[in-house]
Amino acid sequence: MKSVEEAKEIARRATRRIIRKTLGKYYLLWSTYPLVIGVLYILTPPSLLENPLPYILTLIPYLTLTSYFFMDMGKKLRRYKELIGWKSRRRVSLLIVLMLAGFVMLVLGYEPGFNYLLILGLSLYTSTVDYYIYYTASFARFRYYDLLTMVTFSISMFVWFLPLPYSEAPYLVMSVVWIFSGYSSLSEVIEDV
Repeated sequence: MKSVEEAKEIARRATRRIIRKTLGKYYLLWSTYPLVIGVLYILTPPSLLENPLPYILTLIPYLTLTSYFFMDMGKKLRRYKELIGWKSRRRVSLLIVLMLAGFVMLVLGYEPGFNYLLILGLSLYTSTVDYYIYYTASFARFRYYDLLTMVTFSISMFVWFLPLPYSEAPYLVMSVVWIFSGYSSLSEVIEDV
């Protein structure tokens, strides 16, 4: 009986390390996105600023790496799923479908006259990403910096389409917070070894 409990504890610790490492890489990757978009905005001729294609194309490497990080995490966690009670395949699949639906609505809602679709897509996408961060981080002991990433992401997404002065500030704050969160997650993995 004691050896079963020890095995479960080892599995829990391994799971936390795998998840924290994945979240750390995810946070660090996406911390650069607002900066890349800022540079793209500066380099884009004014006549092309309304065209969403360059921004969508910029997402491809980010989404590819994000998919790789989380699929790799999923593969590694499969060996521990019975010990830790990980039953997330349906939930994760649903979250991915909701994220994609939100993203498609965002792209389609970008056209003039489709603001309702933009707001709906923005709400769906943002809430799904936030929930996914919460859900994933909760298996690795949800930390205050996970909450900070969710809050800064939500604020940045909703400020995105508002014509406010200094609307770049939330993106800069998001980048700094996500760098801090990525560093903190990876530091936790190193300290736990």
